[in-house]
Amino acid sequence: MASSLYFHLITWCARQLQKRIDDLQLMEEKVVKARYNSIKHFEATHKITNHNFAPGDLVLVHNSQVEAELNQKTKPQYLGPMVVLRRTTGGSYLLAKLDGAVSRLCYAAFRLIPYLP
Repeated sequence: MASSLYFHLITWCARQLQKRIDDLQLMEEKVVKARYNSIKHFEATHKITNHNFAPGDLVLVHNSQVEAELNQKTKPQYLGPMVVLRRTTGGSYLLAKLDGAVSRLCYAAFRLIPYLP
């Protein structure tokens, strides 16, 4: 009885060793496919967005002061909406609040995102 059990165990191990080459090839194909999918996902989600806002467009300003604070989850991530007055020669934007108050600051283009009401 025991010899029969050992015989089945040895034959099972021999079959597994015969399949090893196929299994390794299958694993390699899966790894390569996963890498390409990861690259596609990264490229799709990490695109550089270049918005050219016209005067009168509504935008939100990223609140970068919140990033340094400990309670950043409870603070607003964006300020606004604000109205674009003009684009400066350096590429930053002069903005105004909706009530007409003009901001003394010029905001870098990377901090602005379009406001979609």
